Amino acid sequence: MTQLGGGFGRRQISDFVVQAVKIAKAMKGTPVKLLWSREETMQHSFYRPMCLSRARGGLDTNGDLKAWSQRIVAPSDDPVLIQFGAHSLLYAIPHMQVDLVVRRTHVPEGSLRGVGFSIHSFTNQCFIDELAIAVGRDTYEYQRALLDPNKTLADVPPATVGEQLTHDISPRTRAARLRAVLDQAAENASWRDPLGPNRGRGIAAQEQGGGFCAVVVEVTLDTHACQS
Repeated sequence: MTQLGGGFGRRQISDFVVQAVKIAKAMKGTPVKLLWSREETMQHSFYRPMCLSRARGGLDTNGDLKAWSQRIVAPSDDPVLIQFGAHSLLYAIPHMQVDLVVRRTHVPEGSLRGVGFSIHSFTNQCFIDELAIAVGRDTYEYQRALLDPNKTLADVPPATVGEQLTHDISPRTRAARLRAVLDQAAENASWRDPLGPNRGRGIAAQEQGGGFCAVVVEVTLDTHACQS
């Protein structure tokens, strides 16, 4: 069993063992040590599944999100893995639906760390921002309101693969923890302080594998670089 560290999911697939065995059988009595070059590793690799994700939201007259519909199209052999980060959302949305359409391709696919989480975290956080902007609300406050532990659905699936990290924690407790992390990130970044000219700021929060994380990014537009 090779170590996974540094392989970014590639070493979960042991196709190289088959090649080593075939060489050893052809050279009986000879010790065999097989090494792939970096070029061979990339050429014969297994790639992150490509994915198309379309999300739609239903808003009431107050601009509150009442319905969430998301359709994912991906060439995945593991429908659970590719939906992680989409079907385990902790938002207080009364009506939620996530569909998966599997479309096979000729490209060999692998896990490449996170799979669904690394895809849908970006997709869903961008969509939350779009919803907040559409109703004229602050993106942090809008997401915080959705992470209401008193309204989170009781049947949100765990955000883990095979382990008990969040299986034994209620969705409402998980929502409260994620909101606390979101609040802490906003406080540390002085979210409510006004920004100077040509500056923008974004915030995102995600649960994965029993952990809760949030990040704030500030961007400055260099007008001189744009002009050149």
